[in-house]
Amino acid sequence: MKTNYILLAGFLFFILLTLVGLPVPFFWDVTYFSHQASDFYLKGYTFTPLSPDIDTGGFPLYSTWMFCCWKLFGRTLLVSHLALLPFLLGIVYEYLRLAGKYLSRQILPFALLLLCAEPAFLTQSLLMAYDLLGIYFFLAALNALLEKRMLIFSVMIVFLGFTNMRGIFAVGAIGIIHGLLIYRQGRLRAGVLLYYTPFIVAVTAWAIFHHRHTGWYFFSPVREHAEEHLLRFGEMIRQFVFLIWKLVDSGRIFLWVVLGAGMFSFFKKGFRSREFRYLLAFLFIPLGVLMGLMVPIANPSSARYLMIVNICLCLAVCFILQQMRVRSRRWVMVLLLGGLVSGNFWIYPERFSNGWDTSLKVMPYFKLKREMIEFLKIQNIPPEEVGTQFPLIDNQNLTDLNGQDYQFTNALDGPLNRFHYYLHSNVCNTDLLPQIEQIKPTWKVLKQMKEGQVYMTLYENPAFDFAQTPGY
Repeated sequence: MKTNYILLAGFLFFILLTLVGLPVPFFWDVTYFSHQASDFYLKGYTFTPLSPDIDTGGFPLYSTWMFCCWKLFGRTLLVSHLALLPFLLGIVYEYLRLAGKYLSRQILPFALLLLCAEPAFLTQSLLMAYDLLGIYFFLAALNALLEKRMLIFSVMIVFLGFTNMRGIFAVGAIGIIHGLLIYRQGRLRAGVLLYYTPFIVAVTAWAIFHHRHTGWYFFSPVREHAEEHLLRFGEMIRQFVFLIWKLVDSGRIFLWVVLGAGMFSFFKKGFRSREFRYLLAFLFIPLGVLMGLMVPIANPSSARYLMIVNICLCLAVCFILQQMRVRSRRWVMVLLLGGLVSGNFWIYPERFSNGWDTSLKVMPYFKLKREMIEFLKIQNIPPEEVGTQFPLIDNQNLTDLNGQDYQFTNALDGPLNRFHYYLHSNVCNTDLLPQIEQIKPTWKVLKQMKEGQVYMTLYENPAFDFAQTPGY
C-alpha cells in the first residue's frame, strides 16, 4: 500500500472518530482546561491570575487555543471537538513520517492500526484531551531533529514545553536523544544549546511571570486538595509499581511481551540494527525521564501520562514484526490487535484505579449522567441536595457547554449522612468507598441505571434532618 493511501486512511479514521464523538462532553481533568477557557471567554483573555483550583502552573496553551476557536466559531462541543482535529491529523502525519524512517512500507499499515487501536490514545481522542497537543509537538520535534530542520525543532519544543509539565519533561527526553545522536556522530559542540535557548527563555519567563502573580511556580499548593510534595521511599515504590501497572494495562502487556521476546531473540542471535536501537531510544529515554520525574512526586498518575511512550512502543514492536516470517507475523498481529481492543473492557474491583479516561468502557457514563439529571429534574430534586464526587461534581456548563449551571455538591465537604441524596457511580474517583458500603444497606435506592460496565445509583437518606438544612 502506498504511503499516501495509508496517511489518507489514518486521516479518515480520526475524522470519523471526531464526528462520532461530537456529543461527548469534557471529562476528567480536561474539565480544568474547559474551565480556564470559559473564564477567558466570559471574562476576557488574561494569563493570570486564574482561580487557584484550576491553575495548573503551566502556560495555558490548550485553553488559549480553545478560547480562540470559541471566539471565532462559538462556545460549543462541536467547535471544541473540531478544534482538536488538526492535532489528531498532525499526530497521524508525524507518526507515519517517523515510522517511515525505520519500518518497511509493508508494515506501515499495521503500525497505523496499532496507533488507532491504542486504548488510551483512542479514548483521549474522543475526550478532547489536552495531552494530544503534547503528543503532536513531541513527534513533530523528533522528526525535525532527525531531519536536521533545527529552526522548526526549536519552535516545536517551545510549544511542547507550554503544553504542561510533562511537556517540559518530554523536552528533556528529546534533549537526551539529541545528545546521543550527536555523540554517535562525533559532533558534540556547545553551539547545540542554541537550539534550546528559545525553550529555556520561554519557560523561564513564564515561570517568573506566574510566580509574581501567584507566589508559586509549577506545583500548586491547593489544587487536587493536597500539596504536591516529594514522597517517602516506600511511597515512591508504590508509585513506581502503579506506573508499571499502567504501562501494561489495557492490553499493552501483549506489546511489551512481544518487545521483550524480540529483544531477547535479537540479542541471542547477535542481530544488530541501527534503526532498532533508535526506536528503543525513542521508547526508553522518554519512559525513563517520565518515570524518574513522576515517581518521586505525590501527584496522581494516569495511563494518559505515558501516551508518548505507548506510541513509541507501537513502532518498536512493528520493527520486531517485520523481522518475522509472514505467517507468524500475521498471528502475532491478530494477537496484538485483539489484546489492545480487549483492553478497553478490562475492569478491576472498584477500590482500584480503572483508568476510565483511557479506555472506551467509559462511554456509557455520559448517557447515564444525562438520564440521571433528567430524572432529578422530573422529581424536582435540586442538585445542591445531591452529594457526589469527581467527576460527577463537574458543572454541566463546563462539561457540556450548554449554558446551564447545574452542579451537585461535593461529598468530600462533609459526612454522607448530612446529605438528603447521594449519587454514586463506579466511574467516580472515590475516597468514600467505605462510607458508601455502609449506607447501601440502610439508604433507599431511588434510581439505578447500568449500561455496559458503568453503573449509576441515586440513594435517599431515610434519616435526613430537614431542620438542619437551610431553606426548609
